[in-house]
Amino acid sequence: AFRLRVGTLRQRVSEVVLTLSADHVDAMKQVVRALRTYLVPHSAHTEEVQGLAQSVAIFATNGRRWAKQKRFSGILWSRRAMLYHVTRQRLQYLYLGRTACDNALILWLERLCTSHYVPVRRIAQTTLESVCTMYRGTSSLCLPRLLAHRSPPASDDQV
Repeated sequence: AFRLRVGTLRQRVSEVVLTLSADHVDAMKQVVRALRTYLVPHSAHTEEVQGLAQSVAIFATNGRRWAKQKRFSGILWSRRAMLYHVTRQRLQYLYLGRTACDNALILWLERLCTSHYVPVRRIAQTTLESVCTMYRGTSSLCLPRLLAHRSPPASDDQV
């Protein structure tokens, strides 16, 4: 019940922000971040997992003092544990079922993916990528409309 109320509140907020004015780029970015927090559970964002994996790889290669070193510093072990924990949480929530509220919010996020403003579009597209990996059937929900924006009459700012 609480998740449904929060979802409808986020849907109303996104409607208001999109209809206010075109110059509210920061407000639109905050809406995208709020949608990401609601739709993607437990820090399973794609860029966070990639950043942790790069951090572990950097510490594993640069932290060596000699070839074939087996013992590493504690920071490598803590980063590796964080990576394993986030990956486990991400796998636990893969292919969630969507509710009607989730569908509506995903469609708002899809609208923000074709925004005229580059910062909003970047955040929205990475968020949509994370959402597509989390929810079953999201790609088939969003792809027809996104491909329609690739058609010749679409402006270059929206692609």
